[in-house]
Parts: sequence; structure tokens; C-alpha cells
Amino acid sequence: MRSRRRKITQDESRSLGSQILGLTMFIMLLAFFIILNSISTFNQEKVMPLRESLQMAFTSTLTSDVDMDPSIVSTTDKETSEGKVTARLERLFSANIAGVEAKADDGSGTIMLRMKYDEFKSTVDTADVSTSSKSDFMRTLVSLVRTDMSGFTYRMDVFVQVKGNPAHMQNREPQKISAIMSDLSGIAMRLGKTGLPDRLMSFGIEEGDEGMVEILFRPHLPYNPRPPSEGSE
Repeated sequence: MRSRRRKITQDESRSLGSQILGLTMFIMLLAFFIILNSISTFNQEKVMPLRESLQMAFTSTLTSDVDMDPSIVSTTDKETSEGKVTARLERLFSANIAGVEAKADDGSGTIMLRMKYDEFKSTVDTADVSTSSKSDFMRTLVSLVRTDMSGFTYRMDVFVQVKGNPAHMQNREPQKISAIMSDLSGIAMRLGKTGLPDRLMSFGIEEGDEGMVEILFRPHLPYNPRPPSEGSE
């Protein structure tokens, strides 16, 4: 009886010892991989052939110029992306039109650009899709309004300012209002030919400083005529 108890005690001690040994080896192995990962480096030249091989094997279309840097994490944060777009719009207009004033709201992703109307009109009128930097201005503008990196579409609202009330001026100075509307129609047509859809731009006349124009860029929210159902949250 005593020998049987001694055998059970020995078996239990052996089992406990093997568990402790296994746990120790697991901790050492985990520590090894943690250290290995911390000292490892990323070699893009070695990764690219492997990525291209896997892509050719499992996809029907190939992509190029993919950023493989693991230190850069892509984000779908709306405000951050919009802030980048508004800053690029400000730089675009400032580089092509003198005296541009900008007022941005990064929280809502909007920016108001204020400039002389003649300068803005001249920049658009002289745009030629075949020559000069003016064509780059138009193409870049349309590209930024249509979509940014995260796929958020913007709209462009143009307000030409006149000294008096536009409704009253329609009766007193119809020729002036007609000339401005004709110019705005031409601008809209040029933007449309460059690739900006009509739904992403609007033009109007407002009371303010004579000879100035304000351009508001804001996220485009498509109109949904169907109200949400009662069961939806």
C-alpha cells in the first residue's frame, strides 16, 4: 500500500515537472520571436517579387505603384482626408490666382476661397486642355472636386458678389445681371467639358463687395428622397 502511494506521488511530481518544463520552453520561444521581430528590417526589394508573383497567380488584374511601407498606415478618417483636400485646393488657387483669401473649417471639411472675380474668370477663360499650366489648373481642380483619396466627393458653389440686391438689380440693371450669368454659364460649360458633373457645381449672384467672388468647397451629400423606414436605426 505504501509503495503504491509512493508511485502515485512520483507520477504526479513527474507530470508537474514536465508541465513546468513545457511552459518554460514556450516562454523562451515566445521571447525569441519577440526579439526577432523587434530587430527585423523590411526589405522592399525582396518583398516586391513575391507580391507580384502572388498577384499574378491569384488575380486577373495587376496594380502598380503600391505603397508597401509598413510604417505608413492607411486611414479612412473623413476629417483627415478632407483636410488634405482643402489644403490642396487652397494651394492650387493661390498658385494660379493672386490675392486669394482662404477660410477653412477642418472639422466639417469645408473651405471658402475669396478672390477677384476678373482674376478667377480670366484663369478659367484662358484654360486650354492642350497647352499651358492653365490646363493643369482646370484638370487638378476637377480631380480634387470629384473625389479624394478616401473617395469622398466634393461640390463647388460659386457666388459672384455685386453691390446691391440681385433681385432688385434684375429690374434696374438687367444687362449687368445678364452679363454675369452669361459668364457663369461659360465657366460651368468649361468645367463640364473638363469632367466636372453638373450635380457637383452651382453658380449664383449675391450681395457683397463688387467685383469679388467666393467659392465654397464642401463635401457632397447626395439627396435621398426616400425617408428612412421606421424599423431602421
